[in-house]
Amino acid sequence: AGTKKPLLEQNYNRLFSDLANDRPNVTAFKNPPPQDAEVIRSVLHGQGHVLIILLKNRKRIEDVRRILSAPELCRYPTLLIDDEGDEASLNTQFRRGNRSAIYNSILRVRGALAHHAYLAYTATPQANLLISGIDGLSPDFGVLIEPGPGYCGGSEFFGERRDRYIRTVPSEDGDSEHAIQITDGLKRATAAFLVGAAVRHIQESSAWHSMLIHNSNLRAEHESLKTAVQSLIELWKERLNLHDSDPASQDIVPLLREAYADLSSTATNPPSWEDVYRQLKDEIWLIEVWMVNSLPLGRDPIGTPFRLKNNILVGGNMLGRGVTIPGLAVTYITRRAKNETNADTMEQRARWFGYKSEYLDVCRIYVTEQLRNDYTELLRHEDRSEER
Repeated sequence: AGTKKPLLEQNYNRLFSDLANDRPNVTAFKNPPPQDAEVIRSVLHGQGHVLIILLKNRKRIEDVRRILSAPELCRYPTLLIDDEGDEASLNTQFRRGNRSAIYNSILRVRGALAHHAYLAYTATPQANLLISGIDGLSPDFGVLIEPGPGYCGGSEFFGERRDRYIRTVPSEDGDSEHAIQITDGLKRATAAFLVGAAVRHIQESSAWHSMLIHNSNLRAEHESLKTAVQSLIELWKERLNLHDSDPASQDIVPLLREAYADLSSTATNPPSWEDVYRQLKDEIWLIEVWMVNSLPLGRDPIGTPFRLKNNILVGGNMLGRGVTIPGLAVTYITRRAKNETNADTMEQRARWFGYKSEYLDVCRIYVTEQLRNDYTELLRHEDRSEER
């Protein structure tokens, strides 16, 4: 269920809800240790079904192999589903003539089962399709799954109408020294987030509204930037709650009006600026800033559900693959490899893709010009591939 705990929890919650909850013949296990073997055997002996959700980790996979390789269990038909099947599963040591740890563990599980099928699932299958045909995880066939109604993908954001939703920030925003700073680009993105929250909540008071800041993979920089964002929000609280005639309250009004004018260019029946400005004084108090990483103060938005309507998530690798952020409307992303970058890595970071048609009109993505061009070119490459 992925290599990161947030994705594990998301998969567990969804699979448990869809397959095991209220179904007495399906029993779910999360990261089962070897001592759970007896319970699993009892479920199967009673004609039940076992649903095992585990972290894609060598030890966790080996624990399950020990359970399922028992003589009385290995004969049962088993379906192995590898979520994010291009991440960590494939052999990263093949050039050295070795097997990488997770790859080897998956092969050992498959070797222990008498009757099984292995299904890899990913939105970025380039590596799976290009590996050697004699590789142990080379697919026998592939199936393209079309997204459902309401999905907004690359063609929506980086196609002919990209100027509706994409806003560029200076290339300097991507420099390492700016990773812990509130740049002008980040300030504009935060203003768009706040004004968008007011627009949405005037129309639908209970909607989740979220922002993702992804500009570094370094946890210490996440911590510093989270503190800076919180300080910015506190300053805006003070300014917005001053009397309208107070000159200090006007410090941020031009920035917010600029964001309102921008969102009004795409928003469906936007409320008046006066109504939005009044709403902003409440919205600013309903923001929680999250740091999503493995530091002691880092938090998991899957394990800890949102508590306020407006949420700003600062993170890197833990938010770079698979995890769905409820109500994600604004993304500020400047992280890019210094030299060449992989297409699958870029696509996985595109958290703004998703089922957003209901509020697409207030969505914005803030990127450097280089990243905008990268994603545009990636879309063209995919379109040409489909034509062939």
